[in-house]
Amino acid sequence: MEGFEVKLEEWAYQTDGSHGSEFISYLVSTPGVHTLSVGGSAIQIEAGVHSTATATTTNSQFDTVTFTSAFSTTPVVFASLGSTNDPDPAFARVGNIRTNSFAAAITEADADDYVRSANDDIHWIAIEAVAGTVDGSSTTLQVLVTDVAVTDSGYEQVVDLSGEDLTRLIVGSKMQTKTGGDSAVARYDQTSLTATGVTLYSQEEQSLDNETTHTTESVGLLLVGGQ
Repeated sequence: MEGFEVKLEEWAYQTDGSHGSEFISYLVSTPGVHTLSVGGSAIQIEAGVHSTATATTTNSQFDTVTFTSAFSTTPVVFASLGSTNDPDPAFARVGNIRTNSFAAAITEADADDYVRSANDDIHWIAIEAVAGTVDGSSTTLQVLVTDVAVTDSGYEQVVDLSGEDLTRLIVGSKMQTKTGGDSAVARYDQTSLTATGVTLYSQEEQSLDNETTHTTESVGLLLVGGQ
């Protein structure tokens, strides 16, 4: 099969069986170490797959994923689950990102038992922070990481999007830390996109309680434009 399958999966406690339309951005790479010339400078990219049944509720329950080639600066890591061997809804979580490695695990809903019945694949890609135009093209690329400041209340990340067609901008976000103990994902408000930035959120689920207050996290952001 060429391509891949994708679906929206709600948490098990959400039983209405439907979900509104969402915008989904995706990034595809072959596994391995790559370089991309942006603004005349070569940036390092590495992609891979990590198979694990490690499910985490604390910072200690993570696997260590080591890069094939160390980065010169701390990269931004984007990751998602690429299999459904265990049927329980879950997502990939990363943290403790360094120049030579990062921590990875699977996160379930807070009310779940966090015991996985099978290994699932975490597909990941690490990219050096950059802002510029991909050499030989009109494609613009910005990869950055926020301060540890994103909460459930929202955080406006300043970024220069002047000249971009915001209706065609590709936006990807991924939490880079695990400061809070509750299950949470990074989300962005597509309606908040302006020429000067975007609003990001850390969103908890409510399987265990109705409280959704989440402490500050750092979020990685990828923006592709100029198309």
